[in-house]
Amino acid sequence: MEKRVLIRVSPGLSKDAGTGLFEEEVIYTIKLGDGKEIRYKTAYELGYIVGSNGLNFDNPYDPINTEVDEFDEGLWAGRAARKAGQQAGQR
Repeated sequence: MEKRVLIRVSPGLSKDAGTGLFEEEVIYTIKLGDGKEIRYKTAYELGYIVGSNGLNFDNPYDPINTEVDEFDEGLWAGRAARKAGQQAGQR
C-alpha cells in the first residue's frame, strides 16, 4: 500500500461574499507515495477529487464525524462526473 501523509498548509483568510466578514481558510494536502499531491478544503472536495480521478482511496474520516458522509457524497458525484466524461468521449 502506498504511503500517504496528511499535512495542513496554507492557512489564510477568505472574505464571505454575503456577510463581508473574513473567516479562516485552510487548504489540506495529502502527499501520495508517487510524488503526487491532492489539495482540498473540504471532505466533499476530497471525495470529488478521488472519485473524478478514479483513485483507489478509502474514506479517511472517522465514522462518527459528519465528514464521512460529505466525503462519500463527493466521491459519488466525482465518479458520476468521470463516467459522464468517459461516455461523452466515446461519442
